[in-house]
Parts: sequence; C-alpha cells; structure tokens
Amino acid sequence: MKGCSPNQSAGNEGLPKWAAADRNVEDTDVLVWYTMGHNHLPSLEDWPVMPVANIGFTLKPSATTLFGRPRSSYRPVMLAAIAQRIGAAFRRFSPGPVPDVATWQAMLRNIGFPIFADGQVGPNTRQAVRWFQEAWTFENLAIDAQVGPKTFAALRRCVDEGGRISPNFRMREMKSEGNGWPRMHRDVTRGLERVRAIKGRPLRLVSAYRDPEHNASIPGAAPNSQHIQGRAADISVRYGLFVSEAVSVRAFTGIGRQPGSQLVKHLDVRTSASVSNPVVFDD
Repeated sequence: MKGCSPNQSAGNEGLPKWAAADRNVEDTDVLVWYTMGHNHLPSLEDWPVMPVANIGFTLKPSATTLFGRPRSSYRPVMLAAIAQRIGAAFRRFSPGPVPDVATWQAMLRNIGFPIFADGQVGPNTRQAVRWFQEAWTFENLAIDAQVGPKTFAALRRCVDEGGRISPNFRMREMKSEGNGWPRMHRDVTRGLERVRAIKGRPLRLVSAYRDPEHNASIPGAAPNSQHIQGRAADISVRYGLFVSEAVSVRAFTGIGRQPGSQLVKHLDVRTSASVSNPVVFDD
C-alpha cells in the first residue's frame, strides 16, 4: 500500500493469499472477516459537526460465470436468492454453546412447532427437534432429537431467515391442516426447489404433512399415505407441471397425475422406488 497514511499492509495478505491455496469449499461454511476503514481530510466545514459519510462494500462475481452458469442467464429474483444465501452465510459465526432448553424451544415454536417453552425435554419437544432436523435442507443434520451445536446453528439460521428450511419454503408451509404440526422430509423440499427453478415461478402447496387423524378424514386418502410420513406434497394442476418435467428433476420416486392428463398433482419420495424409475400413477 502507498500513500501518506498507509495501513501497514504489505499488500499480499487477506483474500488473495487465502484463494491462492485453492482449497475445496464445497459443502463448507466460509467465514470472512472484512475490515473497513475510513479516512478524510479535515476542513473548516467539519466544525462543529463532522459531515456523515456512508461506506460499504458489495460482493460481485469477477468472472463471466456464476456457479458454473453464464451470469446473463440469472434472473433478478435468482440473483436475489443467491445474495440472500451469501448474506446468511456471512451472518453466521461460530455456533458457540447451546443455550438453555427453554430458549431453543421458543425458537422451534417461532418457526411453527406447537410446543411450549417450558424448559422440559418431553416427547413433543423431541419430536419437534427430530422433525426440524429431518426438514432442514441446507445440510443433512443427524436426525437424533438432540440439539447440539450444528442443530442449534441451523435453528438459529432458520429463525433469522423467517422460518425458511430452504431458499423458498418455510417450515410453517409444511403443517398439517389437522393438528397444525409441520413436517416434511428434506428430499421432498429439495425436489420442490428444483421444480420451482425449472418453472421459474413460485410454488404453493395444496397439501403437505397430514397427521393420521386428518388423513383419515380425507375421502379416498390412502391409509398408509406418504403424507403421514412427511414424504409427500400435493400441488395444483393449474401450476402446469407435467409428468416429464417432474421426472426430469430426478428428485421424486412417486408422481401422481390428474386422471386423463399428464399434469402432476402429487409428488413424494417413497422408499420403494427410485428417482431414475419413479412410480407414476393416477391420483
């Protein structure tokens, strides 16, 4: 660095040195400390109150591609989603110690689980933790009903992002219309994100998790419905998703179509089939 007031940097530290190591960052949280300083030349106009100066920084890709795709192919809404993901990553620091039970119970309640923040780890609390771990899409949390550092960090991020368990879906969207409990396997939500991406528009769910009592009250519902396991979601045929498109995302093992058409109304991740050869049926 040069000038009358150098910052004592040799100019070869920081991000360039870190990037030169060419380490793999896939599925890894990257923490960057950005240090910013501000200097100005004083003048008579600074007295008695110094003028306000706004400073900041912007993250921009330096290449012509972004995550392997041409930058020109990204719509503004897609860029906003990417910026949101980057911003959330920058806001996350070391998970630190897990707080008391009542604190994270209140966080689970905040994102949609109908439990009480009473400080007692009972069956409902353990179920809420397990179903949150099962639903979180940004990483595969261990589904053990234990709130350790990783689960708490995910829960804190979920609360910070308005209850999102994926870039575009919230935990509350997965609740049963019966008892109000939310549940959805992460593989379903990841598939829904892919559907949303190929269609290029928001996707509203008609039905997500169903508690057994609610499922039994629906005429024609299968007693062993995938909805009961939080492994299925129904969408409107008006969304215009065709069977061929649902198969192409390679995320679902069960695809229900409107009888007499190729329009999809049901998507699931049953364990008895594969994404390469999903079960397609009239629903």
